[in-house]
Amino acid sequence: TELRKALGKWELFIACSGYSESAPPTLPIHKATDVKGVEAVTVFHKESKQVLCITPSHGAVQEPSGCNTFVMINDHGWSARVELPEHWMANGILSISVARTHGDSNTIETTPLPCVPWRIEPTYIDIDLTQWDKIKNFPVQLPANEI
Repeated sequence: TELRKALGKWELFIACSGYSESAPPTLPIHKATDVKGVEAVTVFHKESKQVLCITPSHGAVQEPSGCNTFVMINDHGWSARVELPEHWMANGILSISVARTHGDSNTIETTPLPCVPWRIEPTYIDIDLTQWDKIKNFPVQLPANEI
């Protein structure tokens, strides 16, 4: 999952290895375990309690207003690009967590931190977007003498 600012819009780019067909999830979705067994990526927004759920076959099956979602399936998996709603960044902080579920298993992967199997409650990451344009150079890799 990558966060980027492109053409003045904040967006997430999500790349998923592998792809399996599955039925769409039962709506509404409130937590990561609601999507268990479904090929999907689910984004949770802390302040608004809104949930965005994207599947490769059905696109955005639960999409907060202001989101624009684009999905592409390829030979190695699938990806999604999501233009985030402005109200998710109203105070200059974006606070999200992400869960990746699979159509061929009950596995749930979470970010920014992994969860233990008996408590699937993804932790939120707070990103201060007010500092984004102040970064002069984004490091692509460490200099050779720092590895």
